[in-house]
Amino acid sequence: MVFTVKGDFKLGNVKIQPAVGLFNGEGQNKLDVNEPMDFVGRLVIKPIEALHLGVAHYNGKTGGSEMDNFRTGGEIKFVKEPISVYGEYVTGKSGGKEKQIYYLSAGYKISNSFQLVARYDWYDPDTGKQDDEKHKDTSRIKLLY
Repeated sequence: MVFTVKGDFKLGNVKIQPAVGLFNGEGQNKLDVNEPMDFVGRLVIKPIEALHLGVAHYNGKTGGSEMDNFRTGGEIKFVKEPISVYGEYVTGKSGGKEKQIYYLSAGYKISNSFQLVARYDWYDPDTGKQDDEKHKDTSRIKLLY
């Protein structure tokens, strides 16, 4: 890591949390093999305590050939017991392929020990290919600790 700058302040009753950074490396625990630095930025806004809205962007290069890698995504989180909802959408390019992913999770707290949870995940590892999308539906009862 080269540097990161984070903020945490309010505009009226709206909480705002920006963060930006420049990084080197090819990923976690890997040495950098090119000169360009990777840029990461994220902005989280909390208009009310129960609602979290965010947007993030990554732009970098990997390998000696300096292949472009970038991702941009949005996120939402709403938690007001007994209900919780989480979602995220990301699009970008990695390994020379355009990719997209999203998920949505919803939960309902039954008691202090149990929560019903449903989740849907969708992933397209190469938007240039037809019919390679993957998706998964999951529902379960979650034991809370």
